[in-house]
Amino acid sequence: MALTRPKDGTDGLIRGLKTAGAGVAGGLVAAVAAPVQGARSGGASGFFKGLGAGVLGGAAMVVGGVGCGVAQVGRGLMQMPKAHRARREEKVWDQELGCWVDVDLCALEHQLGQEAGQRGAQPN
Repeated sequence: MALTRPKDGTDGLIRGLKTAGAGVAGGLVAAVAAPVQGARSGGASGFFKGLGAGVLGGAAMVVGGVGCGVAQVGRGLMQMPKAHRARREEKVWDQELGCWVDVDLCALEHQLGQEAGQRGAQPN
């Protein structure tokens, strides 16, 4: 489940939907798999034990996934003003750091030019 900070509202919505979907899918799998496994290992009584465990575990996964998804949407909405300012200041989102960073393209171009000049001056 995505727990990193979203960059803006759209990213928060996408991450929230993915997280909630993963929780719902996991809950459904648990609700179906637990009774089947219980029936294999314990017959009819194992089926009903597995059914109870699957329903409880599945419900917990659904609630947890939807809760995390709602949190991601909320975090994305809270990031919208900061994202607007950062875009206006021509900053870029660094996915690894999880924040907006200022990239000085002129300085990077100068640095690359110096590195290329040093490589050209060195004998092979």
